[in-house]
Amino acid sequence: MRKTYAVLAAGLLCIVSLFARAQNKPFPQAVSYPGCIKPNNVSQADMNTSVASFYDYWKSKYLKNNLSSLPGGYYIKGEISGSAEGYTPLGSSEGQGYGMVITVLMAGHDPNAHAIYDGLFKVARAYHSSINNNVMGWVVADNTGAQGHFDSATDGDIDIAYSLILAHYQWGSTGAINYLAEAKKMITNGIKAANVTSTNRLNLGDWDSKSALNTRPSDWMLSHMRAFYQETNDATWLNLINNLYSVYSQFSNKYSPTTGLISDFVVKNPPEPAPKNFIDEGPQTNEYNYNACRVPLRVVMDYALYGSASAQSISNKIATWIIQKSGGNPASIRDGYQLNGTVSGSDPEAVFVAPFIAAAVANSANQAFVNSGWNFLKTKKSGYYSDSYSLLCQLFISGNWWKPEAGGTTPPPATAIAIPGTVEAENFTAMNNIQTEATTDAGGGQDVGYIDAGSWMEYKVDVQTAGAYTVQFRVASESGGGTFQLKKGDTVLVPTTTAPSTGGWQNWTTVTATVNLAAGVQTLRFQALSAGFNLNWMQFATTTTTDPGDDPGDDPGQDTTGAPIGQTIWLQGFNGQYVSSKNGVGPMWCNATAVGGWNQFLVQDAGNGKITLSNNGLYVSSENGEQAMTCNRDMPQEWEQFDWIENADGTISLRGNNGMFVSSENGEQAMNCDRPEAQGWEAFNWGVAGAAARKTAVLAPAQDAKAEALQISVYPNPLRSNATVSFSTKEAGHVSISLFNSRGEQVQVLLNSNVAAGTHTQSFAAATLPTGMYVLKVIYNGKIITHKLVKQ
Repeated sequence: MRKTYAVLAAGLLCIVSLFARAQNKPFPQAVSYPGCIKPNNVSQADMNTSVASFYDYWKSKYLKNNLSSLPGGYYIKGEISGSAEGYTPLGSSEGQGYGMVITVLMAGHDPNAHAIYDGLFKVARAYHSSINNNVMGWVVADNTGAQGHFDSATDGDIDIAYSLILAHYQWGSTGAINYLAEAKKMITNGIKAANVTSTNRLNLGDWDSKSALNTRPSDWMLSHMRAFYQETNDATWLNLINNLYSVYSQFSNKYSPTTGLISDFVVKNPPEPAPKNFIDEGPQTNEYNYNACRVPLRVVMDYALYGSASAQSISNKIATWIIQKSGGNPASIRDGYQLNGTVSGSDPEAVFVAPFIAAAVANSANQAFVNSGWNFLKTKKSGYYSDSYSLLCQLFISGNWWKPEAGGTTPPPATAIAIPGTVEAENFTAMNNIQTEATTDAGGGQDVGYIDAGSWMEYKVDVQTAGAYTVQFRVASESGGGTFQLKKGDTVLVPTTTAPSTGGWQNWTTVTATVNLAAGVQTLRFQALSAGFNLNWMQFATTTTTDPGDDPGDDPGQDTTGAPIGQTIWLQGFNGQYVSSKNGVGPMWCNATAVGGWNQFLVQDAGNGKITLSNNGLYVSSENGEQAMTCNRDMPQEWEQFDWIENADGTISLRGNNGMFVSSENGEQAMNCDRPEAQGWEAFNWGVAGAAARKTAVLAPAQDAKAEALQISVYPNPLRSNATVSFSTKEAGHVSISLFNSRGEQVQVLLNSNVAAGTHTQSFAAATLPTGMYVLKVIYNGKIITHKLVKQ
């Protein structure tokens, strides 16, 4: 389950990045493509940093692993067009392909890239097409019925198959997934069998005819097909490439001789633009629009990676035209053009701008345009489609999209990152960003992040201030039950520890300890005493905290002091039951009747006055209030950070990065982080696991009274044009009903008056409300109930 490299001599030092398994082409590769230019107004290092930053943003916004119907599966959340046949669509095969290519290219920056990629592949295989199970159905929905229900879309499958080739050259094919074998099966039994037509074109999906002439030029991923030929030695792919260039030439000569543009869809022979509203893909299917805008990247890569003269010619024509059309200003590019170059769009979307910049790298005369284009792209953000394709283009323009073949470049060693000495500084530092030196004993072998029995791996860290630090790391044993230590020289920092008896890389154990470190560069050694180990990550924090004082943004009587940093705690909700991580499988609930293993959380300082909660080494996520909370994140980012707020009655509330409060949902449904105010369901008792309760018997009596006093429902939900609030009061009293948006802003006051005992209804208009999540707040005789609504 690992690759092992021979060590030339004892004590040989290698600068490596810390991962569970090695990558052969770690980001940044910074390739220079023959005959192409890069932006020269920034350094290569600056470009690499920009791409990494954009990836981190993209990942936090679109990469999801919350499928209750497929635990461990990852998908890219995005908008889709077309009918999902009664299912709620979350993503598509198109997005899955983008995500798989991006993730494999970012390995080396993202320590979890390998695991994420395998999770993306898991979804691609589970959601196979209903027609050909070697390709993917085009819709991802959180329902087992959606798996194998939908037919395919050609573009997603070509990207997915290509990503498997990249994965083979990145990680090798000797692990749990034989990437190369999967790629070949998908290429030959899937795409060739279903999508390569007898007319030597690509049809639109496995539902389409094998004699079809209709084709989508954005599916013409020419460099991908050369990689297919490279791995299969099947001349079908070269014949297809040659014919697609011929189709492009015939089309452009007649319909776009000065622009080089091509329409969203091409039909017939000789080729011509598809009619408007072709297969319900929108009115602009006869123009260069939201499908064809991807074409310049697909073409220019065949020149950059394989030297195609046809690709260079098309790229030069397109780039020359768009530079003249936009006056060399990327912000003047619009999201739609007729084939003769007449503007039909209105906005400078990155999914249009980025491929034009990519095409421009094929000619040194375009340097100024490439420079200004890079400045535009690195900060331009929009939605799933535009951001994903922009990131693909940025990877190419910066030289970080490498040709899938053996060999690679080694990035410059990372700079050692200092462990902070005070809590005012960033409190935790992920070890994968620190310079790492690895050694083994004579004759031993090691892979990045893997340590053989009797061998070790060393890490250099720069300590700014001497003192006590909390160190935490996560390990998995190959065979189970192995022992290990963490040492500094001959001093044992973490005593001999035994891993879980169950072996396998999926059975991680998290170790937390306090260590004393002197100032300066320290060398720590992870020693595998018996059995082999994978070391997943390591991080440090100061063991003491200072009181930051009241947060000005807190409600009166609340502050963020007193979080039990370093303690393992339980949380008890309004209903008297306990919060459970559900072991990271599915959403979190507040319905556990006892404090068990899944119902205990380690509190850690995330810096800037915020904390994280983790169970079994995985972190609780607010999911930004967009869906039910989970406890399945490998590393804490913004959505995994919370304000710890002490309430006047001794309970605590947790506020997510979206400014909303965590709700127990009274144990009636999965927990959410979407409440604009902290009331009964948003308050929790807590205590240290194994210790007496810090504060108890505060919540349950009030819950009973509130539940009995007022019953409420809203229909329809999701909201449409109008809605009705129905509520029953047990006795006469004052009722206030208000609607708040997801930012906690009051949108409407629906009712504010005295009412008699009995059942009441109150209608309100929802037609003008923007789509999104809302909270209905009802105050009855001083008691508060909130109700979540969705406007579609």
